[in-house]
Amino acid sequence: MNADASNPALHFGREVQRARIGADMTLAEMGRVVGYHKSQISRVERGTRAPTKKFAQMCDRAFPGRGGWFLRFYEDSRQWSAMPPWFRNWIEHEQRAVNLRIWQPSSLSGLLQTEAYALAQLRTFSPVPPLTKSRSDSALGWPGRRSSPARCPPRRWCGS
Repeated sequence: MNADASNPALHFGREVQRARIGADMTLAEMGRVVGYHKSQISRVERGTRAPTKKFAQMCDRAFPGRGGWFLRFYEDSRQWSAMPPWFRNWIEHEQRAVNLRIWQPSSLSGLLQTEAYALAQLRTFSPVPPLTKSRSDSALGWPGRRSSPARCPPRRWCGS
């Protein structure tokens, strides 16, 4: 295999493109054959979108001369360990997702936090003034709060 073999999605995409061009098809024509929009096919060809099992099956139907290569490569490449096996299903869910509600690979969420842990997390991103017990309860919204959390609203940073 060539250099793109270390990235199965890119290698798969280049093979889709070779097969499509070899069959003298445009992206739109291939889209009609396999049942995917041309922009989705383009993303797969460029390796920016990993193929699904269904996409591989449809490519095999569209290009029977490849002898089932697309599905075989898809299934074989899922065994390669760029991602741990327990994470592979998440990748497919993530690709179909409209949005992600929670993604915290390196911090504990909500109810699992202690007060000290939450304050340490907040200090990581921005200095937090020293808090008394009564002030921390109200500022961070723990039980026993005595005033509105609006006095010291939580801060949030999001990235893409």
